[in-house]
Amino acid sequence: MANSSGTPGIQQSIRRFLSTRSINAKIIVGFTLPVALMVLVSLLSYQDTRSQQESSQLVNDTQSVISQAHRLSKLTLELEAIERQFLIIGTETTLEPFQEIQNQWSNQLAQLRESVASSPEKLAQLDKIAERTKLWIETVAEPEIALRRTVDGQGVAAAR
Repeated sequence: MANSSGTPGIQQSIRRFLSTRSINAKIIVGFTLPVALMVLVSLLSYQDTRSQQESSQLVNDTQSVISQAHRLSKLTLELEAIERQFLIIGTETTLEPFQEIQNQWSNQLAQLRESVASSPEKLAQLDKIAERTKLWIETVAEPEIALRRTVDGQGVAAAR
């Protein structure tokens, strides 16, 4: 029987193939075909699992970098808050954490640089952040702190 296109159907082809084979060949084909399909499905499943594991690792790495960047940002805000607090209150004890936070900031920056070491673009962005933060400390925070100390010193001298 021919199908509508005039070519023999797949079932007919299979029947003709099997009718010319011995029973041993039919048993071997009947056993080999499902095993081959199972191996194929297993290989595809394995590749999919590996791909998912790699994707999961990339997500974990990204989350870690985001967390580290957030910590760096938080430390920067803490530096600014400590500086403002000193400018308002003027007591040296309010300024004591400033150096410790700077050290933590530097350590956090080093960790973040290590985490993104494979990305030159991200390293360049971190360099800009480090440069701007250090520039802020040198040109804004430290001069304002020094000025506040002189104002406080003049206030103490004037009160005597």
